[in-house]
Parts: sequence; C-alpha cells; structure tokens
Amino acid sequence: MKKFVIEGGNQLKGTVSISGNKNEALPAIAACLLTDETVILKNVPRIKDVETMLYLIKDLGAEVREITRNELAITCKNIENKELDPDKCADLRASILLAGPLLARFGSVKLPPPGGDVIGRRRLDTHFLSFRKMGAKVTVNQNYVLHSSGLQGTRLFLDEASVTATENIITAASLAKGTTFL
Repeated sequence: MKKFVIEGGNQLKGTVSISGNKNEALPAIAACLLTDETVILKNVPRIKDVETMLYLIKDLGAEVREITRNELAITCKNIENKELDPDKCADLRASILLAGPLLARFGSVKLPPPGGDVIGRRRLDTHFLSFRKMGAKVTVNQNYVLHSSGLQGTRLFLDEASVTATENIITAASLAKGTTFL
C-alpha cells in the first residue's frame, strides 16, 4: 500500500502544477461552439471524456489544434448543425452541454441521449424546462429535438440545483435576445 510519511518541523517549498479539471473543460469546449473566433483553452486534461467531447465538436466541423498537450486552439467557424454521433453521446454524460450552444447558434439541435456514468438520478428536465421558457420547442422521443425561431431572455428559477443545466442555460442565454436571470 502506498502512503505518505510526513515528518513535522520541515519547511515545505517548491512548485506544484495543478492538472486541469474535466468539469471545467467540458463546458468550456462546448461553449466554443458559440463563436467563429478561435478560442484558446489552457490546462485541458487529456482524458477520455475530454477526447470524446473534442471528437463530437470536430465531427460538427470544429478545428481543434493542439498547441501543447494541455493547451488547445478551437475554431468553430465552419461548423454545421448535423446530427451528433449517438455512440459517442452515449459514452458521455456531458454531451448534453452541446444543446445550449447549438440551439443558440443555429436555432435547432437534434441530440441523442447522453450516457456516461450512472451515479444516481440525473434527469434532464431542468435543461428542457428552461429552454422552453426561453422560447424553444422541445420534443423528446428516441432523441431530443430542440427548435427555436429565436431564444428570448427570461427569468428562470430552476426546479432543481443542476450545475450542468446552469451551464447549458448560460451558453444558450449568451446569444438570446434580452437578459436572462437565473
């Protein structure tokens, strides 16, 4: 068994590089879809979930250039609004984060159900209720189909605390007309 042995009385000094966090990187990658400009993301952890999210945006036409192992330049100038890969979405719970940016940028999105980890009840109602309140039509069948002729800012009170829904709403609201209050 590995262990740390700490002997007191010694001054600690030095430098520690903190690795990136997937829960920060995944919404940042999704948010790149909101602009034609190149976005530089630093300290991106190169783990399976991040690689899957990068695959999904590249499949839409995003250009992802590796500056260093953990620094990426992402350009979404030539993306197209097409159906996302259902197998890749099934591998990644955070694929739902693509709904807000794609809905805001294109006015529609067809999203296969997200998958990934199963760590308890993780419903998507909060995302869809919020998008509806912003003016989107949401159809749920084997896929999630969202359509809007223009998202509108509004006042939202989330029916549950959800970091992912909040991130999705913020990205959608960034291109909506008016102000959104959460």
